[in-house]
Amino acid sequence: GVIYVDRGWQSIVDQLVAIAVAAGVEVVDHEPVVAIDVSGPERVVTMPSSSVAASTVVIAAGGPRAATGLLGEDPAGWVERAGPAQHAAVLDVGGPPVADTFLLSADEPLYLSAHAPIADLAPPGRHLVTVMRYLDDADARDARTDRAALERHAAFAGVAPAPGRDVERFLAAPVVAWGSSVPGIQRPTGLELAARGVLVAGDWVGDLLLADAAVASGVAAGTAAARTVVTCR
Repeated sequence: GVIYVDRGWQSIVDQLVAIAVAAGVEVVDHEPVVAIDVSGPERVVTMPSSSVAASTVVIAAGGPRAATGLLGEDPAGWVERAGPAQHAAVLDVGGPPVADTFLLSADEPLYLSAHAPIADLAPPGRHLVTVMRYLDDADARDARTDRAALERHAAFAGVAPAPGRDVERFLAAPVVAWGSSVPGIQRPTGLELAARGVLVAGDWVGDLLLADAAVASGVAAGTAAARTVVTCR
């Protein structure tokens, strides 16, 4: 039920940038947006060394707190409606083939899957395995304990111990999703502030989850923004 991407997610980003640049989009690197002013007739996006004015802006990075922080307010209740962010401890291991390419624990929230050679993410004859421990924000986090749990789960699948690995990377608690559904609360649509020229997209927007939510909300926000430009013309 999932798709593993050849050469990783960065390949999607690279293709998206190439298409955007070919269409005339100006990409500004290393200039973080610090504020978005929507009080005037135009939306003014402020960066450390410059600003850009536009009829519509799409905020498509980070979670609801990042979006509302840029706006200085949360009139649509995005933070509450998006639900809590989800985190996981992650261990990526590259090395020789493993005995079991997919393994779930029945006792702990642990997951293991070999993403290569299913996808082109490792040299021929080698595997790239990802092991995850889903974290509960109500629990005290301890990176050392979580790393040990990941290593035990990896060993069950036949992942080579540290001396026999080509590469390894441990992330203590990265964000898996910037929001999660809460019973009885409707998730943001991303279009709540469209009349004010502000749209949002991300994995915390809409009824879908993870990458599906990010892509679907991105399409919705981009379509709405394009219609605004056509209307202004």
